[in-house]
Amino acid sequence: MPTLDSLFRHRVAAPERRMLKILLALLLGGLVTVMLVDLLNDAGILARIYFVFGGTDWSFAGQCILLPCL
Repeated sequence: MPTLDSLFRHRVAAPERRMLKILLALLLGGLVTVMLVDLLNDAGILARIYFVFGGTDWSFAGQCILLPCL
């Protein structure tokens, strides 16, 4: 029966896809976390780029929110 064979193959491949989705979610979550931490710190490179091109000033100048200032 070809239908049962195709269903079996799909179920065998499902754990690999699930693991790939989990790893991708962890990677993207980590990337977003790093970006947010960088933006919340005045010394972060992303924060500097954002505020230079955005034309605004960091309201907590000289104060780092999450990490110690380097």
